[in-house]
Amino acid sequence: MWILWALLGSVITAGFMEINRHFQQSGLAINYWRALLQLVVFSPLLFISEWPTDPWFYAVGVFGGLVVAGLDSYVFHIAAKHNGRVASMAAPMQAAFAFLAWMAIAPESFWALWERPLHFVAVLLGFVMLVSGAASIRKNPAGWATFRPMIFAGVIYALCLLGRRLVITEDLVILQLFQVFLVHYAVSTVLLTLYGGIKGQFKAEGGVFRLTPRLGKAASLMALSSITGTMLLNYTVVVAPNPGYGPAIFLLSPIWLMVYHKLRGIDDSASPYAAAIVVLGAVLVLFAAA
Repeated sequence: MWILWALLGSVITAGFMEINRHFQQSGLAINYWRALLQLVVFSPLLFISEWPTDPWFYAVGVFGGLVVAGLDSYVFHIAAKHNGRVASMAAPMQAAFAFLAWMAIAPESFWALWERPLHFVAVLLGFVMLVSGAASIRKNPAGWATFRPMIFAGVIYALCLLGRRLVITEDLVILQLFQVFLVHYAVSTVLLTLYGGIKGQFKAEGGVFRLTPRLGKAASLMALSSITGTMLLNYTVVVAPNPGYGPAIFLLSPIWLMVYHKLRGIDDSASPYAAAIVVLGAVLVLFAAA
């Protein structure tokens, strides 16, 4: 079942990365209002659920909040400045790092694959094809100066996924995912509010955080797609045999973007050969994970 959720999440994530290409809002501003909206949505959990006692659960939540406040803002900026696919280039590194790191954290997962040679070869080849295909799907990239930070972002995002895999109980996966994201967005909202206040970003004249109808619409759509797409991704991270499998399937997101751009007539230099490699890689990973 997690495979179906991963496929659905990959479609939603494609839309998530495309939203700010359309609205062209400040990455910081859209991230602030998105985080605030999600904090409001998740806040009832403070009163209606029993919270974990493991301090590492909250450490993971705070780390995720720092990532939301800083790294997400930068990624949204890249999505607005370039094509949404440029920002999604963090995903191949996220998937590969999560997959390999889990082999080291839980060696039994490596030996379980090793005992099935066909599946072992399929998953390794699938990941190589997914990462290489996703990295080359854009014919005219924005340049290494843009892509290098996306590689770093992918590693940081993978660390967040691994942290959640380690602290979330599978029996309570939905509830605890909502709880850890409530911590994420509480921390990020406080940090971004302080930043906006210090920098005068809420001023009526020239304030980047000043809420406008266009910014509000963009942030609302971003919050909705983030809640659904991020929850689906992290659900697969917790329940799949390896936390890298879900992010690997999410590498199909650039393919959905390519199809959307073609249908809408949006200028997008996407390589159909690289797209075919990504799809075939996803099929191999699904075969190995089944």
